[in-house]
Amino acid sequence: MKKSIVLVSAGFLAVVFMLSACKSAPKPVDEPKPAETPAAETVPAEPVKQGKPIDETLTALRDRAGELSSETKKYGIDTFMPDRWNDAESARKAGLDSYGIDYDTSKSAFENAIVLFESLIQDAFNQIAAELEALIVQARADAVAAGAPEYFPDQFALADESAESARSKKNDGDLSGSYDTAQIALMRYRTLINGMKALALKDSVDRNDFAQYAPEEYDQAHAEFDKATAAYGTADAVAYEASIEMLRLAYIVNNQGFKQWSFEEKTKADEIRALCDSIKAAKASKEAYARAQSAYTKAVAYGEANTWEQAYFAYTDSVTQFASVYQEVTLKRNAADLAITAAKARQEESTGLAQQADELAPLPENAEGFSDEEYILDENVPVEETK
Repeated sequence: MKKSIVLVSAGFLAVVFMLSACKSAPKPVDEPKPAETPAAETVPAEPVKQGKPIDETLTALRDRAGELSSETKKYGIDTFMPDRWNDAESARKAGLDSYGIDYDTSKSAFENAIVLFESLIQDAFNQIAAELEALIVQARADAVAAGAPEYFPDQFALADESAESARSKKNDGDLSGSYDTAQIALMRYRTLINGMKALALKDSVDRNDFAQYAPEEYDQAHAEFDKATAAYGTADAVAYEASIEMLRLAYIVNNQGFKQWSFEEKTKADEIRALCDSIKAAKASKEAYARAQSAYTKAVAYGEANTWEQAYFAYTDSVTQFASVYQEVTLKRNAADLAITAAKARQEESTGLAQQADELAPLPENAEGFSDEEYILDENVPVEETK
């Protein structure tokens, strides 16, 4: 009984305590609401694999699409036909995105990408091959015109061999192989063309003793020639680059020689033009002087463009033309001076004879037909013809 009373009392006290607490608790004060923070991005759930797991077939399709994509980039097809390449690459990316997630979607995407890539490569190589063939035909013709078959018969035969091999590979369907071989053929022909041009410049340099004006470049050109000859047929890219450098150096030496000669011809042109100006040839022989001046102006322009061989021949032309103008005008002046001198001599002779005649047989005063007054011919009076 005592225990029950204690429990009831305890319960009662608890209720009273709760009521009193509610009654005496202060009212809550409104506090500012905290700033709302943006909701965190929803983290996508881990993809759930669907369909069959990855197998050798799907992996092989993925790898093949990747190989084709790399091949298009290697040959620049991605920029040659960008729209079609983007379509093929998008299909490949769709296959990669679904790889390991959705087997059927990935497989279909890879298969589509492979078809698009192969069609793209086929069309691109066909178009490129046609352009390459045209370049090869032109390069071969240029090499023949330059005399390469006679000067480099073995090397020319190698170029022909690579060109024929490129055509054969194209016919067999090996498009990339045909492209690579055609590039080699083109490089070989162009290397021979550069070699022949360099030899022509070397002939000019040696004949005119121009090596003295650029001895270092002259020696380097010989070294590049040896390098191109050694690499031809085995490292054709190296040979081609060496031929370009060889030609550049040979041009510098030849150009430097003609530059020195141009300075000498310019001095001559300036001197003879000054002589022309001293006799006012620009007025006396206007057209011929203008042609000579035009040649001189061209020579100056060639020099400013650093093409001194053309400048030299233009200066030489101007010297010849100014000299011709000077000679022509001088002859005209001399002829005019002679005519004036002769006229003066005749006038003096006539005056002397008249004076002598007057002394031998003086005329009477106021003789008919003679008068101190100026005689004026009446144009209305007919004059009898002398029979």
